[in-house]
Amino acid sequence: MIRRLLVVAVVVMMAMCGTMPVYAGHGYHVKCAQCGWADKIYFGGGKISRVVATGYCVQCKKIVARVVGTAKDQQGRYVNPDGSTCSEEELKQLEKPLSYGYIPGDDRLRAIFLCSECRRPFVQMREEDFHDNGNVLFYCPACHSLSLTVSGGIKWD
Repeated sequence: MIRRLLVVAVVVMMAMCGTMPVYAGHGYHVKCAQCGWADKIYFGGGKISRVVATGYCVQCKKIVARVVGTAKDQQGRYVNPDGSTCSEEELKQLEKPLSYGYIPGDDRLRAIFLCSECRRPFVQMREEDFHDNGNVLFYCPACHSLSLTVSGGIKWD
């Protein structure tokens, strides 16, 4: 009897776990308490694409992301979100930052990437910047004050 109950419990758990959504990417809603600027920022990746770097592009005046493909086509090449394909070596080059630098008042080295829209550099925001009890440890891109707050999580795949 106990063996039968154990088998039933395992089958029920397997069925429940198989139907639950699994998200590999996540993000946050961010808002400046001082000037009201708001946007979404994404990290991680999923079955089709992965965010390599996220940051604020001064030229485009918005949050931008360097996204690369994780799915492969029939020839074994990676398919990027824009429809282009690349080899594993080319993918590694897309994942590399342009350079590294410091933000004034921050003692951590930051990666600098090129914006995929305007080709101007942006400083990478890291996920650990968003984990101080709801206070974001990154300056507001609009008013440059340290007043960004996190208002919830986003899950994507």
